[in-house]
This record gives sequence, C-alpha cells and structure tokens, in this order.
Amino acid sequence: MVRYMGLLALVCQATSSKVEQFPTFLRVSRGNNESMFCKFPILKETADVSWWREGEKTFMEPDNRKLFKVDKGRSTFTLLNVSVADAGIYYCRVKHQLQLIGNGTGSQLIVLTPPTPLKIVAIEGSPPHLPQLVCKTAAFYPEELKIIWQRNSVEILTGILIVRNRTADGFYEASSFLHDTQPAPGKTVYTCLVSHVSLTVPASFSYIFEQETTDKTLILGCGVGGLSFVVLLIILTRFALKAQRGINANSVEASHSVEPVRQASSEDASAYATLNLSEGKKKTKYRRKEEHVVHAEAKRGGDDKLTYASLQLSNSKETSLSKHNDTRSVYAGVKVSRKAIN
Repeated sequence: MVRYMGLLALVCQATSSKVEQFPTFLRVSRGNNESMFCKFPILKETADVSWWREGEKTFMEPDNRKLFKVDKGRSTFTLLNVSVADAGIYYCRVKHQLQLIGNGTGSQLIVLTPPTPLKIVAIEGSPPHLPQLVCKTAAFYPEELKIIWQRNSVEILTGILIVRNRTADGFYEASSFLHDTQPAPGKTVYTCLVSHVSLTVPASFSYIFEQETTDKTLILGCGVGGLSFVVLLIILTRFALKAQRGINANSVEASHSVEPVRQASSEDASAYATLNLSEGKKKTKYRRKEEHVVHAEAKRGGDDKLTYASLQLSNSKETSLSKHNDTRSVYAGVKVSRKAIN
C-alpha cells in the first residue's frame, strides 16, 4: 500500500511538472540577436537546464555568441549575431536533483535574409521595340519568395519566368525574366515587386523603357536621308566644277583670219596675206590678251613658170617681264615667187 501511494505521488508530480518552451517560432534577420525561453514549475531551488539543437547529439556550451541564464522556474537562451547557419529547432531539458523533469516543446529559429537590393537589367540582344528584362534579387533566406511585374502600375500576367538557385553558403537567389510583347507606346515604367517574410512591405525596383513612335522614327529617317542626299549632291557638284575648270584651262582655241590680199606693184607681182592666230586659252578678266598674227607675202615670177614662197617668223614686239602671263603675238611674212624652169 505504501509503495502504491509513492508511485501515485510521482505520477502527480510529473503531471504538475510540465516544461513549457516559447516562443514556438522565431523570425530574426541575419546579424540580429534573438532569445528563447524555457519554463518549469520548480520555484524554490535552481534547476539544471541544458539546451540543444535538433539533429545534434551534444548539448550546447556557452561561448561568445551563446548565452545561457537560469532563474527560479525559468531559463533563457540568447543567440548573438544570428547567421543562416543558426537556423533550426532548439529544445531545453530540465533536471532537478539529478531527476529529469522534462523537455521543452521546441522553438524554431528562422533566420531571415531579405532579398534586397533588387536590380533590373535589359537582356542583351533583345529587340529595341520589345523589352526583355530580368529582375535579380540579392541572396535571401528562407526560400519562399513572390515576384510580381507591373507595367505602368498594372500587373503583367504573361511572359514571366522565375528561376531560383541555392548558393554555397545556404542562401537562395532568384531571377525573374520578363518578355513583354505588348509594350505601351512612348515611355513605359516596368516595376519588379518582391515579397518575402523578411520584409514588412514588398521591395520594388523600376525600369523606364522609352520607345520611339512610328511617326518620329519615320521623320527622323527621312531627315537623315535628305541630309545625306544634299551632302552627296554638293560633293558631286564640286567635283564637276573642278573637272570643268581643268578642261577649260587645257583647251586652246585657234582663230584664223585672213586679211584681203593686197596687190603689189606689177613688176614683182607680189601679194600679201595676213594670218591671224590667237590662242583661245581663257584668262582672268584682269589679264591682257594679245593675238598672234602671221603675215605672209606671196610673189610671182615674171615668166609664171615657177613660184617660190618664203616664211619668216618674227615677234611683233618684245614685252618685258611682268607679273602677268600675257599672250604674245607673232607676225610672219610669206613671200611666194614663180620662176620659169627651162
């Protein structure tokens, strides 16, 4: 009977000695500090409380990041400078006078790493009139993430692809690709909205895409084409003028004039003719132009059986050296005689 009463007392003590642990879930941003608590019904004496993380076989020991404190009926575990590697479920175990009082119900620590800052870049090789963009996040934790695209504050529902990757240090990264086939004319504002448990409000980043309208593009194209035509026309005209000047500079016009034959005296039957040769080379209006004149004298013998002619060229005048290149005149006399041949 006594033994039965003792067993009943132990059962009642175990029932009344329930160990509670709180909070059940903890969300903390990376680099912050966080604490969890274990409560038990031992108020008069100090209990022996140990902490461990699920999956590990040994209890944790205090160090520069792990702090433990035990009061009457309560134990506190504080973790400083929380990192992603600290994520997990933590339990407490309470003993009193070498007897197990109970284990805690567990506290799950979730280390939050926000996916900020965001950035939007244009995909290389995308058509200039169809925007193809990608919104990239920074490393984040945990994996759950939501990305929304907006065009001028209106949600885009098609043409979106999201890719997630796990990094070597346990984080996640996400990239959302947008292929918009219905861009608004003119200026369009694309916004990437990212929701994550680490953020109280969604993070956002905007990208401005400006597309030239068809009319503007046509006008610009016509203007460039017309300007190119005018430049080409000017170049061709200048070449043509240079070529024409070269031809005129190298051309020589010869004008021949024959003066009326002047009959000489009857005894030598001489006739005189004047040849006027002038160069037609163009000169500037400031230069003088002189003609080349050739005088020819023809004589006829008395017997009218033989005619001979002599041509004598002589300068009509000698000009002194001048700054101008003047055209010179040359005069020649031609004498023609006839003699009888026996």
